[in-house]
Parts: sequence; structure tokens; C-alpha cells
Amino acid sequence: MSFDENTLADNCVTVNWIVEQDNAKIPENVQIWISGARFTDDVYALADSGCSGENPPCIEFVFDIADQTCDLAIVPTGNQPSPPDAPLNVSLTGEVTCSDGESLDCAKFLSAVFTESNLSIPLDTPPANTPSDTPPADEGLGVTTSGPA
Repeated sequence: MSFDENTLADNCVTVNWIVEQDNAKIPENVQIWISGARFTDDVYALADSGCSGENPPCIEFVFDIADQTCDLAIVPTGNQPSPPDAPLNVSLTGEVTCSDGESLDCAKFLSAVFTESNLSIPLDTPPANTPSDTPPADEGLGVTTSGPA
């Protein structure tokens, strides 16, 4: 995660699909369309900018066997965690599509994703008093399909 302390600019979280279970690795017949992000607290919100453009933006990105890295632009809201030592995390939300329908491979993948222990990305607590005029993002619905950093 990057943060420009001089300008209080947006942060950029690079998301990689790195999992511990072999069955949670994206198979050829699976795509994961990212629709949003969920934060554990209202300390961060989605931002319109803040990433270098080296990787595609995560929102509306499709993870598949070939493309497994995107950037998520976030911004501090000015709020501090409650309680102050609460862990801050972000997870991506989206939809999983299996091109071969309800196959055994697809079922194994979905089961592994739901039991994967490494599906959220830890965030640092931002410096105090970093308000933003960016409204909180809509958390959306769908399967949490974040790629751990």
C-alpha cells in the first residue's frame, strides 16, 4: 500500500491472487469479475485515483488464469478505527463464472475460496486528521473473492 504523507493523496493497494490452497488457484475455466470492495471499518473508502496505472484498476477487473493482479485506489475517510487498535482490512467483492457450468472443478474452486484463510488485505491505520471529500463506496453484493497481497 502506498500513501503520500505530503499531499495526503489516495492510497493504492496492489491485489494479487495468491492463495494457500491449490484448489483456490484460478483454473482455466473460471473468471472472477470484481464489483466492489468491503472495508472492516469506515477508515477507508474507494477512490477515483491514486494508483500509478501500472496495473489495471480492480473495480470491474476480471481475474482469470492469465490476469491475476490489479490496483485498488482507496482514500482515508478521516475516521479512526473503533476501537483504536482494531485491525483494518479490505476484501474485494464480485462474481465467479465457471465456463463449464457446475463442474466438479468449479465446485472445488468455490469451496476452496470460501475456506481460504488468506482472503483479505491488511491496511495500515492512516495518520490522524486525513479527511477526504470522497464518499464511502457502495459495498455491493456477491461472493467475496479477494486476492491476498
